[in-house]
Amino acid sequence: MDITKFEMELTSLCSLHCFACAHKDNLKVNLSYEQIVSSFHPEFMKKMNFFSFCGARGDCSYHPRFLDIVKYFKTANPKITLQIQTNGSIHPPSWWEELASLLSGKDCVIFALDGLEDTHAIHRRGSDFNKVISNAEAFNKAGGTSYWQFIVFRHNQHQLEEAEKVSIEKGFADFDPIYSRKYTPLYQHPTIEFKDKDKTGLFYCKTKENQAIHKPFCRMVRCQTLHLDCYGMVSPCDYLAVLDKRIIHPVSGKHNIMFYKNFKKLNIHHNSLEDIINSEYFKWVVDNIHENNICSKYCGF
Repeated sequence: MDITKFEMELTSLCSLHCFACAHKDNLKVNLSYEQIVSSFHPEFMKKMNFFSFCGARGDCSYHPRFLDIVKYFKTANPKITLQIQTNGSIHPPSWWEELASLLSGKDCVIFALDGLEDTHAIHRRGSDFNKVISNAEAFNKAGGTSYWQFIVFRHNQHQLEEAEKVSIEKGFADFDPIYSRKYTPLYQHPTIEFKDKDKTGLFYCKTKENQAIHKPFCRMVRCQTLHLDCYGMVSPCDYLAVLDKRIIHPVSGKHNIMFYKNFKKLNIHHNSLEDIINSEYFKWVVDNIHENNICSKYCGF
């Protein structure tokens, strides 16, 4: 199987409490710098063309050696494109200026800003809008390319136009309103229509409202992408990434049972990325994509 891209969850650390996030305050897990360098060795890096730093549990900017990891990847393969998704709520502006100095024009940072000063923290609980804006502005002024990602809810939909104006003033390259993965009675679906401008490139958001415009596809197959989580587990995507309860008590469904049986075989702490990629598990996922419960639930197969 040819893999040229990775989504990487480097850490479980995050200071926010967004309602749909799998983050847990008592979970403190980091992929070590040494493990990253060992698994993504220079020869392996020659095959890579895109890395997305994102996570179901944590925010990459909270990793204690994130800047060192960025330096390594850009040295091992200067042609690689890095996409960094973050809430921007940690570090002083000088840290973000240093990050900008490590990136090239094709790299980008996606800042999660779900509203303006009075609405942003309704969803991004624990975040300070002004701190994020200050960090993003410092990154932009230092030559970085960034995007303002705005998850639209009913409580912030009225601010889209004003937020886009602020994004221009603060030096963002673009303003990207998107739908949420999930809506609830507290975090309600917007009543207005807008064009979803998701720039992650590898993320397929399935909601009832936009099923009609998205056709099912497996990003492992179409995008030649795999997902690495903070435990060292490699999976086809973040939807199929193992959750704590599935390690201990696999829930019903063919995928979960198969993943559980292959737990050590799919972990970079136990095997090389080359051996993991060529394992029988990923072929099994493709062959059974129309049958397992998770691909059906999240991507409509």
